[in-house]
Amino acid sequence: MLSIDFLAGFTIFLLALIVAAGMVPGMLAGLQSATIDDDGVAYRTSVILAEDPGWWFDEFTMTGNSRWEGETTAMDRVKRMGLAASRDTPNVLSMGKIDAFFNETSYQNDPDFYRKTVFFSDYPYSFNIGLNLTEAGSIPRTLGDPIPEGDHGYIRRAVMVKESKPVTIDFLDEAVKSNYIINDVATEKIFRVSLNFSELLARDPAYRIDPFSDRIEIRLDHIDETFNIAAGATSATLKDVRLYRGNTWVPPAIPDGKSQLKIDAIEISGPVANEKVTENISLVLEPGFFSGKASETSMMEVRFTFANTDIPPASWTYIDGTYGYNYTNIQIPNLKPAVLEVAVW
Repeated sequence: MLSIDFLAGFTIFLLALIVAAGMVPGMLAGLQSATIDDDGVAYRTSVILAEDPGWWFDEFTMTGNSRWEGETTAMDRVKRMGLAASRDTPNVLSMGKIDAFFNETSYQNDPDFYRKTVFFSDYPYSFNIGLNLTEAGSIPRTLGDPIPEGDHGYIRRAVMVKESKPVTIDFLDEAVKSNYIINDVATEKIFRVSLNFSELLARDPAYRIDPFSDRIEIRLDHIDETFNIAAGATSATLKDVRLYRGNTWVPPAIPDGKSQLKIDAIEISGPVANEKVTENISLVLEPGFFSGKASETSMMEVRFTFANTDIPPASWTYIDGTYGYNYTNIQIPNLKPAVLEVAVW
């Protein structure tokens, strides 16, 4: 049997050991490793870029969403620049977010902006972030400093890129002519492109057209096939291009800071005002164009209004009707393989 003296001494020893063990972390609290795990930082950054859609937040209205790529003015609202199409699609990247992220001029070529919204650290990391589509002819995207030959953290991961396709409405096509040409004497013609947001956003985020985040590109080609030849028309007069929600005009007129318009391959610098068209019209609505103008359940229309006159020189087109920008007429976005690389030092 153990003596009472031994048990008492052993108990005191255990209590002293427990107290000493509890004091050790406090004694070492002021000590810190002088090195940083750059590989860990590179990995964490790649996770943010490839698996998170990012975040935008307005402190004034207390509203936020993941569509940060549409912000072009109040950049302090961009809190996190993830590239994923959504939280539900890790490693599937949005081309709209990619274009915004690698457009350094949008952020005044300021590395601190990227450190704040991607690295979330006060430490002045140097970095190089690159994205390369693996298909032939693709142009690599890159930003940051050249990668040094010495020690640095590095991660390379395979991703997919969701890329929307432009739509071409070609009036050489007999089916297009029969659907969108009406031979009447109307002195004003309106061609509408309709977008049902509820329908477009109802699909899996990896395979849907997202008007808020994707570039919407519409081209009207061979418009000369719609002219009133009998009246001697050799052009059409595009009176204006406007966005409507229902029958309500949503200003400003197009093109604006988030849209581009070309007539016969020449870019128009301001709102359209009776521009002559001889062959084609190309309209690009950039990510963010619909922000503040539409909701996820909106019915929106882009209206091309033409003014007809047979006074020489005649300018007259028979374009008419509504084109549905939907999954019947538009190709589902492609997923293209790519490689995302992050280097940190």
